[in-house]
Amino acid sequence: MLNALDAVDWTRLHGAYGPVTDAPALIRAMAGPDAEAAAKARRLLAGAVCHQGTTYSASAPVVPFLAELLAAGATHHRAELARLLGELAAHGNQRTKHVAAVRAAVTAEADRLLPLLDDADPGVRDGVAFALSQCPKRKRDSAPALRARLGVETDPQTKARILAAVAWLEPASGLAAEALSADQPAPVRAAAALILARSDRPWSAAATEAVRAGWADGEPLERCWWWGTAASPLQDLVAALGKRGTDCAAVLVMLLQSSSAPIRQEAARASAWVVKVHRAARPLLVPVLATALADPSAEVGELAATALHEAGEAARPAAGALARSATVPAIRALVHLGDPRGPALVTAGNVLDVLSGVTGRPSGPFIAYDPAFGAALAATAPAESWGNSIRWLVAAWGPAADAVVPRLLAGDGLAPLVVQALAAIGPAAAGALPRLRTAADGAGPLTERSPFRVHHVEERLAILRIGGDPGPALDAARAALAKLHDRAPAEGYHHVPYDDAVALLDGLGEHARPLLPEIRALLTAHRDFLGLARAAWRLTGAADEVTPTVRRVLELAAGGLRQRTPQHRGDQAADLAAELGDPDLVPLLTPLLADPTPRCRVPAARAVWRLTGRADGLIAPLLKEVTPRPPGYRWAAAFTLLTEMGPAAAAALPELRGVAEHPWCPFVEDFERSPIGGLGHLDDAFLAAARTAVAAIEHGQ
Repeated sequence: MLNALDAVDWTRLHGAYGPVTDAPALIRAMAGPDAEAAAKARRLLAGAVCHQGTTYSASAPVVPFLAELLAAGATHHRAELARLLGELAAHGNQRTKHVAAVRAAVTAEADRLLPLLDDADPGVRDGVAFALSQCPKRKRDSAPALRARLGVETDPQTKARILAAVAWLEPASGLAAEALSADQPAPVRAAAALILARSDRPWSAAATEAVRAGWADGEPLERCWWWGTAASPLQDLVAALGKRGTDCAAVLVMLLQSSSAPIRQEAARASAWVVKVHRAARPLLVPVLATALADPSAEVGELAATALHEAGEAARPAAGALARSATVPAIRALVHLGDPRGPALVTAGNVLDVLSGVTGRPSGPFIAYDPAFGAALAATAPAESWGNSIRWLVAAWGPAADAVVPRLLAGDGLAPLVVQALAAIGPAAAGALPRLRTAADGAGPLTERSPFRVHHVEERLAILRIGGDPGPALDAARAALAKLHDRAPAEGYHHVPYDDAVALLDGLGEHARPLLPEIRALLTAHRDFLGLARAAWRLTGAADEVTPTVRRVLELAAGGLRQRTPQHRGDQAADLAAELGDPDLVPLLTPLLADPTPRCRVPAARAVWRLTGRADGLIAPLLKEVTPRPPGYRWAAAFTLLTEMGPAAAAALPELRGVAEHPWCPFVEDFERSPIGGLGHLDDAFLAAARTAVAAIEHGQ
């Protein structure tokens, strides 16, 4: 036994951790009498030759020895060895240059593996079935053998996995449909339903009944390669059924009424994913989720509330049940629906959890201010302990949020987002002025060495917005503009305080008028200072002073469309071009329509439309923003422009109708990444914008 071990030059073979010179000793230990030592050796060898689905130069050479050990009935842990052979050949493995050789090595052992389908150990039968299924070149021999074993297999878990192996090799066979029948054990029926859900075959009432029976008393399937990488086989079933929409919803409705609390928990958790993805599933699931809010299991109730939060406007009929539930997820759902019972349930103890679940985007609040939010936030810990999403929300609320000023000032320091919130609140935050002035006066306007930056931009602008004093911001802007003169002609913006100068000028508004001479001098010397051109335009309205800069930046932006992080803001140049109203800029805007990213397409299309009133060449760039899944981040602006264009955008109608009638939410990828709940409301906004655009184009409304 293992006589050929020493004939292999193991020093030239590598595994996950380098040369596998210890492979002979590990394989011999696996054949030894000590079960514990054999298990340790197997784990070490498996980690080296099949590490997280990656195979190596040593992987194929170990296969014959593993097969030899497996065939030797006295070897310890034979089931694990059989599964290891399957994992080495598995089709989900990383595509390294060794994959083909490894699969060929396992295929070469098929004749030694086939008799083991009748082994006394069900684990060995299971593992061998897995290994054979991953060797399709021997399907002619292995498929009949697997079908024969399936017909006599008595172990339910093993039978379920052999069924999966046969379906893998023969996806067109009807074995899965036959295995749905009531005379099969629960694991087999559950496996058959899962296999059917993954296939292109129609879902059936028998499959739904198999799910009910299979999961009646809990999870029927033990985790393994066949049942995917989801949190559980049930989650894997829901993921596979998700594309079927209403079929999936019907299955979840049934499972939410299961007598098994763990199954109801899994079903409620899965419902949150399904209502994110499939629009038609939302109204079907909402009634049963509303009932589940009162489930004896508190976890089921909270998961049901989370799912309702994800359902968007479709959850409105459940508002009463959500109010009675009064858990944090239920309050989040109510708040996001704009139901007044939501704010009424907010307290100092739950407000941070509630608001952190419904906010998260700096572009604006998801919810309107309510005095209950201010009162609750005013009784919490200092704002320095709040999440950024809540600070953004307070800033978006602006002066209405004056009740939270004491909490914003309660910490030892003033974080940038806290300063922004104070500035947005305005004069009611006057108590912050001494600390803001201390920060602004604590150092000179600029850092002392390159890259030069302005100290405390936000604090200086906050002093203006709260106290009406433009002095600190004006002084810093003057110093920043002076430093911009030092930029070399071919140099970028990194070493000079350009961005800070623009932020200060934008914030100063009319108060920046004393700086016009410096701004004009810089525009003459540096034609790419777009932010300064924008400030000059707003202060003077003199198009002739800023048009040369807009032209230059449009040219530079067109040349940088393929850059990952373009230096020149074509989108801002396009917006300013639209304001200038000069049709001669259109030839410079047109190249930006070909931007492969969402950065410039919509701003350029908007500028061209407003300068010419013609839709030629604009439809395709706008559709690129709204038709992908997920859409571009300027989708709302694209729909707004299509609505503005009206009948002139008639060429977009077929694809826009497809967007408006699509059964799936387009933001699935965003949903899966985002920790913020209630994103079904974003889908509602997307759908409403699409329908508005279609109506405007069809009827000129």
